[in-house]
Amino acid sequence: MVSGMLHNVAASARAHGIRAHLLQAEDWHALLRAADLRAARELLARTPYRDAFAGPAATADSLPHMRTIEHALRSSTIQAMQLVLRFLRGGVRLLPRTLIQRYDLLNIKKTLRRLTQPERKDVRLAISNFDLGADAVVPRVAWDSVASLTDLGALLKQTYYRTAFERGFAAFSESHDLLMLESMLEKAYFDRLARTACMRRLPRRSPLRHLLGNYFDELSLTALVRLRFKNNIEPKTVFTLLPLDACLRLAKPLFWRVVQAANEPDCCALYSAAAHWAESTDNSLATVLHRLRRERQLLARRVFAQSMPVSGGPVVALYFLKELEVRDVVALLQAKRLKAPQMPEPSMLLDEAKEDHHP
Repeated sequence: MVSGMLHNVAASARAHGIRAHLLQAEDWHALLRAADLRAARELLARTPYRDAFAGPAATADSLPHMRTIEHALRSSTIQAMQLVLRFLRGGVRLLPRTLIQRYDLLNIKKTLRRLTQPERKDVRLAISNFDLGADAVVPRVAWDSVASLTDLGALLKQTYYRTAFERGFAAFSESHDLLMLESMLEKAYFDRLARTACMRRLPRRSPLRHLLGNYFDELSLTALVRLRFKNNIEPKTVFTLLPLDACLRLAKPLFWRVVQAANEPDCCALYSAAAHWAESTDNSLATVLHRLRRERQLLARRVFAQSMPVSGGPVVALYFLKELEVRDVVALLQAKRLKAPQMPEPSMLLDEAKEDHHP
């Protein structure tokens, strides 16, 4: 037991060390001032993100190269977490491991699209899969070598995706539409994440509980809008596909209000009101997700400040800070590539005193 606690303290120390090497305010200001995409990439090549800009992928500004860089940046989140995971022992390891398995879900969905949409020439399908090594749901599988849906089902048979794939595949066989199959796989992942988070055991006012609940709100609201307002799926079906018990705000009472809204803006306005955020003229999903992510940034900082080193809280907080930073970097690079007149606001520059109401 003592040995396990020492390992967890070492993991917490490593998480703090990696956090210290995230981009600082001066890095963001320099990136915002960069004249173009090439200048921004040259700045990032002098940061811990230098590996994402190595080789021929960094020599041109074309869209395929940008997508390759985006993949490398997102892979850096996996790599950072695995540097910490090697120290963790016992049940504390399950949650951060499950968090990075979100990238394995992306591998599975990409494989589904490759197998069911062979006519697509989308360059995204040619980008390498995310490598989770021994932390993958199916360790060290060559996703691009999976030859059929039957083979994919066999790979997932011993995983927490088994039942979801079987039911989703039956629905796909009837409709030839991936929506429900992918939604059921997402729900299987959501449920696994909720179980490993042990939300009910966390104190109600715990920053870690609020941090995880905020993330489940984003996952649930994104899926709800896609299913209900973009694909007209019945509310009762949408209800079965969301991890509402793990949400911070989007529990059952609020769900039944927002899912019956007339459209996406009304749905998002209802959610924003429940969050006690300042009113906005833009009630798009993108705006609500931006506000949720700003809130998650602050909650992750609180977890770092308040968690005991043996708890694993700093490791979970690191995942969210790193993921948010990568999202900001990608958004900024995309804006530079498109020569957008207004740059996205990086979360790192947010001032807690200027934030919306948060838990």
